[in-house]
Amino acid sequence: MTRLFSDKGNYVVVGVGGNGKDGGKVLVYDAGGELVWDRRTDLEPYPYRGGTANRMRIEDVVVADLWQTGSPNIVTISNDLDWYASKVSVFDRTGMLKRIYWHPGQLRKAITFKPTNGGRLRILVFGCNNHMRVAVPGSDMVLNYTGIACLDPETLSGEAPPRRGTIGRGTELWYGLLFPQSLTINEIKVLPPAPGAPEGTSGGTIQACLSNCCFLYLDEDGKCVKVAHGGIHIPDPGTSG
Repeated sequence: MTRLFSDKGNYVVVGVGGNGKDGGKVLVYDAGGELVWDRRTDLEPYPYRGGTANRMRIEDVVVADLWQTGSPNIVTISNDLDWYASKVSVFDRTGMLKRIYWHPGQLRKAITFKPTNGGRLRILVFGCNNHMRVAVPGSDMVLNYTGIACLDPETLSGEAPPRRGTIGRGTELWYGLLFPQSLTINEIKVLPPAPGAPEGTSGGTIQACLSNCCFLYLDEDGKCVKVAHGGIHIPDPGTSG
């Protein structure tokens, strides 16, 4: 439950997954169970070549005051039912679609944080990138890289690298890939800020839990700070000590 309107009690925001008739919808209900509004996260205009189910399912929903104005926004990740296209959508509290960002591979989760220099929130998303892949020698297999993007809601638009679609260059603040390509991200979170950070800051170090049981730590600009496994610090190859 969340307070979309400060003077009107709590609301329930629902993102519908699966392949039912309401799949891909975002629905908002008031505290009495009455539907306030619903919106589809449709594929149009579809930016990539190849097949598509022309249907989306909601993978994740986040409610956050992105612009720090006291008016919460709703961030959704929606994925194609049958193919790889994924989309980040930002709605205002009345259901108006404000921003769209496309990704060539299914995203798994979105989180928001306030940067240490203050201002509007940032959006982090991660998932498979089907356009960034490598063939496995001696087989017909290909492996896709996992990507992570940091997005500014003010400028959010376009599509993620390598930008083979028709929408145009994405406006991500930064975009990174995990190497080797067999690595994936299980979970991601932003750790509490360091002592002395501005009041209200929610950001600091980004922690990604990887499929090989390592933890990858990034700063807000996407630079690798360290890698750790089982509580043991593994020095970044680009650093000493």
